[in-house]
Amino acid sequence: MGCFWVPRCFQLQEAANFSGTQKVFHAHAPPPFSPLFVLASRPSAGPNGSVDRVGGWFTNNEPVSVEALPDAYYHFTNWTGDVEAGAEQDNPLNLVMDGPKAVMAHFAASWTTNSPTPHWWLGQFGITDHFEVAVFADPDGDTIPTGDEFTMNTDPTNGLSFLSVAHIGNAYGTNCYESVWTNSEPPYEEVTQTVCDVVGLLLSWPADTGRVYDVEFDTDHPWGNWVPVEGLTNLTTDTGWISITNVTDAEALKLYRLRVHQP
Repeated sequence: MGCFWVPRCFQLQEAANFSGTQKVFHAHAPPPFSPLFVLASRPSAGPNGSVDRVGGWFTNNEPVSVEALPDAYYHFTNWTGDVEAGAEQDNPLNLVMDGPKAVMAHFAASWTTNSPTPHWWLGQFGITDHFEVAVFADPDGDTIPTGDEFTMNTDPTNGLSFLSVAHIGNAYGTNCYESVWTNSEPPYEEVTQTVCDVVGLLLSWPADTGRVYDVEFDTDHPWGNWVPVEGLTNLTTDTGWISITNVTDAEALKLYRLRVHQP
């Protein structure tokens, strides 16, 4: 930028390092004038917050206050940049403009303590207050608390939206043969049917791309001794659907269940 008068001449130069979230400007004054300094500040996480001051010119040793303003469902965590040790979590932040300074405010999502669930996730379903109680509620009547629906990443306001098995049945192999049979009574029609060996259990369900799934089984009643199925843990999807085939044990009756968790 060129030279301008304020009423004296300063050369304003932009720093070479521009990260995309902050700009640092330096004001250079030819002696013997006392310098003016510029403060540049930007929030660090885009839509998660802002600051009440975006920058300006200040005289040497002038005190300046900057406040971080978190968006709804978020909270301020700390400052980085030209911040004195021990003041990183002060809000508002008090600075003394004894040189060019740049500060950056950081924000994080607010979560419930009960059944940890982010406030922003609850907010998108119209749940905007009493979060600690809301995670235990069941507004859609599907018997699944809202906090557990976050774990599934299903809709807590839709009674048909929850983790469930869409299909379970036999998986057939390639060893097949023809079966011929007739009716036991006239007209004794002959029927030919292709039969293949059962090689496993086919299990499929709609899945969320941001969750991880395990298949577990139990063989004894009362059910309670759940064991992960070998090779069927930490399952993920890019398509919104998971289908797997498990090799069955012909000697044991097994009850299967799905578990879901965050990555």
